[in-house]
Amino acid sequence: MLDIKFIRENADVLKDAAAKKNLDPRVIDELLAVDQTRRELMLKLETVRAAQKKTKDREEGTKLKEEFKKIESKGKFDEVEKKFNALMALVPNIISPDTPVGKSEAENKTVYSWGEPKKFDFTPKDHMQLGKDLDILDFERGTKVGGFRGYYVKNDGVKWWRKALRR
Repeated sequence: MLDIKFIRENADVLKDAAAKKNLDPRVIDELLAVDQTRRELMLKLETVRAAQKKTKDREEGTKLKEEFKKIESKGKFDEVEKKFNALMALVPNIISPDTPVGKSEAENKTVYSWGEPKKFDFTPKDHMQLGKDLDILDFERGTKVGGFRGYYVKNDGVKWWRKALRR
């Protein structure tokens, strides 16, 4: 994910990158608008918090505390923060200038290849399927415990892993 300061300073470059990746470049403008609102709300929150810490009057402190809660929890700041994070996830990375631009994968071009691709007389399996079939990897439990991309190594996989670590 790109830094918001970088996005503010390079909005045109990112709009161009979005267009080249067949994404909507208006996302950058929307993100910058939400960012401005977010920064204003953060400034208000910080100002109220600073005033709250400085005051010695109990009534004024209570009013400031209520104002802080009103800005923060009644959805104003929380909603803006959620929208900001969702838009940040849509911002594309900048592509290299020598990257060819195309509408689909079919327009990709091979830059370099070496040797002939292997031909198998069976359907090859990926590492996840092999791990499940050999009963050495448990992705379901690992994801439940560790989150996305979590896994457990088990049975003979542990023996192999330990042997590999000793080398």
